[in-house]
Amino acid sequence: MKETTKYQNEIKDKIIAVWKILDKCLNEDKIRFSSENTFMFNFALQLFKEYPKSVENIDFEVPLYEGFSDGKFIDLLVCFKNNNQITKIGFEFKFPKKENKGGTAARMSIINDIKRLTWLVKKNEIDIGVFICATNDDYFIKEDGKRVL
Repeated sequence: MKETTKYQNEIKDKIIAVWKILDKCLNEDKIRFSSENTFMFNFALQLFKEYPKSVENIDFEVPLYEGFSDGKFIDLLVCFKNNNQITKIGFEFKFPKKENKGGTAARMSIINDIKRLTWLVKKNEIDIGVFICATNDDYFIKEDGKRVL
């Protein structure tokens, strides 16, 4: 298992902070996501807005997976910089919508994303793997009827 550095913990804190900003905006109806791509774009934009000096590069749909039957692209790759050190963060996003009502299929897709992120970390393709899910589907909501990221 890789050793987590102090800087990686700082990056995780930044990701959580952006997640909380989007969660608040979503629950206060200040923002809406029509698709997974909209969700992903808003996350990347907010991450860059909050931490422009830390974000070295943002790239969408990066081909990092080999040998996976469910695709070869990671949703988002963000490179954070700290002096001369670059830390690569791979993101997978899910946005199961209420109208799809595909709880089982969505769960399988979620499990595959987490499995693929774990594989990328083990293969040293990324330093940190992050899975983020937002939904308006009651099947996944567990907190006081609020939409949960």
